[in-house]
Amino acid sequence: MADHNEAARQAYREAYSIGKHLKNPVDQAIACRYLGDLEKYLANYDEARTQYKEALRLFQSKHHKLGEADTLCGQAELEIALEPRGGAAAGLLAKALKIYGDQKHTTGYARVERAFGNLARLQDRDQEARAHYRKALGYLQNLGDKLGEANVLSFLAEMDRAVSAFDYAESSFKAALALYPREGHAPRGGELPSRPWPH
Repeated sequence: MADHNEAARQAYREAYSIGKHLKNPVDQAIACRYLGDLEKYLANYDEARTQYKEALRLFQSKHHKLGEADTLCGQAELEIALEPRGGAAAGLLAKALKIYGDQKHTTGYARVERAFGNLARLQDRDQEARAHYRKALGYLQNLGDKLGEANVLSFLAEMDRAVSAFDYAESSFKAALALYPREGHAPRGGELPSRPWPH
């Protein structure tokens, strides 16, 4: 896995260099955003922040609104991962949502709603988190994004299990499991957790 991550990093850096050579800021911005995503995944948060900042600058310089919104989402997800209460994430997500709304971009809506759900959950606003996750589910179902749908269902199941709503938790976990195999992925956490609910 480490070799694959390093290969991806080198490929994105090469793409950035080619974009710079060809004087194509959008290609450079895309490479920076992917580098930000990779470094965030690897918990290299300072480097991720640097890459997202450069991506945002480049996208804005060319008025590339969807690229800007995707980068704002990446920055927000980084803030949620870093800050105990989510930091500046809400403001970043609101900016991204405005752009996605102007562009009528359903994939963007789904990503923002899921991130807002994660943020609300982090801040112990469970009902708000559920509402955002339900909105995300609706968008993902319309898109036919089975993996995204399964991930959100697993978030809802975890929330239900945390408050001992075991029947609801089991229902959501089973629904998520039914979707994961079609996509060739293991569920979040690798498998359905051992059931703490009685029958």
